[in-house]
Amino acid sequence: MKKLSLLLFMLMGITFYGQSSDEKLNKLVHELGNRMEEMIPKGDLDGIMSMYSEGARYLPDNFDQILVGKEAIRMYWEKTLNYLDVVGFEMTPVTIEKNNNMIYETGNGVSKFKYQGSDMELTFKYMNVWRKENGKYVLIMDMYNDRPIRTEK
Repeated sequence: MKKLSLLLFMLMGITFYGQSSDEKLNKLVHELGNRMEEMIPKGDLDGIMSMYSEGARYLPDNFDQILVGKEAIRMYWEKTLNYLDVVGFEMTPVTIEKNNNMIYETGNGVSKFKYQGSDMELTFKYMNVWRKENGKYVLIMDMYNDRPIRTEK
């Protein structure tokens, strides 16, 4: 009888206190992605950089080196945003895992941009590693791999 009472109490707690930890984690990761999806097309460099930790690592596709630290990552994003007119950016998480204060996310994305008068679309796979620092999650590792670029007609 005690086990049944405990089980009912736990079920009621889940019902009354809202989302499960998986739902909360999914919601958090989607919110982080939504922030990036809003900032990148706006060219909000300061906003984008607020998503990274001071010692973050960034591994862009087709790049010779691993970018280490906010300053190196900022220079990369600044050149990218000045070079391309990004008109849309979407990230779709495929896997999300949490361990203590770390979140591991993999997914697929699409970046739409204008380049030399043409509408272009770049699809990519990505992996983000987030760590909770000073009460908020920031990227400590960001990497992506391009798929072939498509020209929209």
